Amino acid sequence: MVKKLFQQKVLKNIKKAIEICKNAISIDPNSSHLKFIYVIYANAEDKLGNGSRSLQIYEEGIDKFPNFQQLHFNKAIALIGLKDYDEAFVSLHQSAILKPSHITTHNAIGRIVYYDNKIPALFAFCQVMIIDPTSSLAKENFTFVQEIMKANVEKTGKNAITININPIDTTAGKENNFSAVETMLSFSAATYAMASDDKKKKKKKEEY
Repeated sequence: MVKKLFQQKVLKNIKKAIEICKNAISIDPNSSHLKFIYVIYANAEDKLGNGSRSLQIYEEGIDKFPNFQQLHFNKAIALIGLKDYDEAFVSLHQSAILKPSHITTHNAIGRIVYYDNKIPALFAFCQVMIIDPTSSLAKENFTFVQEIMKANVEKTGKNAITININPIDTTAGKENNFSAVETMLSFSAATYAMASDDKKKKKKKEEY
């Protein structure tokens, strides 16, 4: 019962926030402060589950304030919620251009490209660690960095190392195609793994 009352109160407050935003826009449509209003307005619509309406509001805000980074970033989050990752990446890219130090933008870029294009994901994760190496995001992303640096290389036997290269390159012909770099990273990782094994064997012999 308490939870239901709380949800009703939150819903009522969200709807009230939307009305206030609408009034602010209609009263002074040329105010520079409206850039914040558009973020609040679109976020409120998104919380109500009106994803398409939320995007419309973000676009209206961006038309008026194209250089306001928060509009681009929050639009990307709304697009991720709608599983439109390609368009989300476009908005995140613009967010990063407008505010290169925005750690959450780089984190989001890394997360949405990780499974399709490892090298740009690596750049994004490293950028997070450069901006704030002590943050919780940096610590979380270090795991992703380690996985990428292993570069699809795994030990499959006592003297065998396997390199898994995807034969279907979904990024071929695209501007940001890093498949060649990823292949080079795989071979470097394999070379390092073999050298490490040789070093361990040599050490073992010396001990005996």
